[in-house]
Amino acid sequence: MKKLTLNEQSALNVLGSILLVAINIVINLVLSPYIVASLGVEANGYITLANNFVSYMALVTIALNSMAGRFILVSHRNGDLKSANEYYSSVLLGDWILAGVFIVPAMIFVLYIDDFINVPIEFLWDTKLLFLIVFLNYLVHLCIPQWRTATYCTNNLYLRSLNGAFSAIVRAVVIYFSFALFTAHSYYVAIAASSMTVVGITIDYICYRKLMPELRWKVSYFQISKVKELVFSGIWNTVSQCGNLLLEGLDILVANVFINPVASGILALSKVIPNMINQITGTVATTYGPRLTYLYVERKKEEMIEEIKNNITIISFLSNIPIGLFWIYGIDFFKCWLPSQDSLQLTILSSVSLFGMLFLGLSQCYVNIFGVVNKLRLNSLMVVASGLLNIFVVVILLKNTDLGIYSIVCASSLISIARVFLFVAPYAAKCINASGNLFRMLLFKGSLPVLIPCAIGFIVKSIFAINGWFTLILSMALTCLLVVAVNFYLVLNSAQRAVILKILHVKK
Repeated sequence: MKKLTLNEQSALNVLGSILLVAINIVINLVLSPYIVASLGVEANGYITLANNFVSYMALVTIALNSMAGRFILVSHRNGDLKSANEYYSSVLLGDWILAGVFIVPAMIFVLYIDDFINVPIEFLWDTKLLFLIVFLNYLVHLCIPQWRTATYCTNNLYLRSLNGAFSAIVRAVVIYFSFALFTAHSYYVAIAASSMTVVGITIDYICYRKLMPELRWKVSYFQISKVKELVFSGIWNTVSQCGNLLLEGLDILVANVFINPVASGILALSKVIPNMINQITGTVATTYGPRLTYLYVERKKEEMIEEIKNNITIISFLSNIPIGLFWIYGIDFFKCWLPSQDSLQLTILSSVSLFGMLFLGLSQCYVNIFGVVNKLRLNSLMVVASGLLNIFVVVILLKNTDLGIYSIVCASSLISIARVFLFVAPYAAKCINASGNLFRMLLFKGSLPVLIPCAIGFIVKSIFAINGWFTLILSMALTCLLVVAVNFYLVLNSAQRAVILKILHVKK
């Protein structure tokens, strides 16, 4: 088999990430109304809340795990296999210790869950089983070696994407047949997630054995110095994630506590589309991580800047289309997708979140830089500061205005945009000796193409009378085709068009 060039690998990684996101979007769009119809909006909110609690647990493990791939890659790239194995083994043994620490408080929380959050009596046992399975699934996954590192270190992230896509399909099949064959329970979703974990871990192991069999763990490789190095670097990712939770992850919990469980369920539904688009930007940005690290190790700063420009353009090309389409077709979409819910309310909530996502998604390219150059501290502190400000503003608005649930999405979006322009862009530029104004301009330029799907969608929608799924899909498909054609020639330059064509070539 012909060995792929770095450009071909990057193109294939982007293609794989697009496939993964597309499959996840289709699955979520199909399954979400199915689950809501089976369980109700209130019970569905607890599924999202359970996953959010895992995110809270992950705050601790992020400190140890988040930078492992970077350090293993750098050691391996420099030919220091012994050091790479020491990082690999130290992370695994550290994760085992953390899993042992987590198990007791997790079980206490499950047993006394109604003392921590609002759970109606009719949902109590289902919710307990839901949280129990979700927690155990996370802890089991935590105890597995970092086999996924192999796809990252060898810049074969498309294999990880294919793994994720196949695992997601398994999860969807388990959910569908569980609800179709048995009485509906929320913990079926957790069981399906566990099935997904088993499949994903198995494929990760196969990829690891094929790509990096030289990476092995032994107790003798454990080095406390490596743990300290990983933690001292990764702790700032934990701090940053804390800020992200304050900005986004606690919104459903805040709605549950300060308003009511129904409000938290509505907010969870409104987050489905923004989360999908966040998947697009986050997944595509991640595919450029190994290449940026290679360039950094080789001290090719100018090439790094060009790579970042290319990354922003590709993310803009991919994310602005669904954002613009939703702003035009949002109400019609929710009327078809969730006819029992208030489509106008859901559209407003989602649209406000997407406005923040427009700039946050592009800034993922800059956040990559902090990890590559191992300068995470200042950005992490700024994320936490903005997260604390968000909670403060939301609580004030909830207590002193009638905005209700709208105050939650408005505050997080506006504060996030301010942080991106005032700090993330200029500081990322400083880390690689680039111009802060250039990085701000790239964000602004990357957001402008969202006007294209809005304009074309408005014209196309005026032609079609949307009265169901068929006319909605037909109208959106026509709009999408026209937007892609226009964007291909107006948004991308000749070199960037060559990147897209390279992707199509690699696909062949």
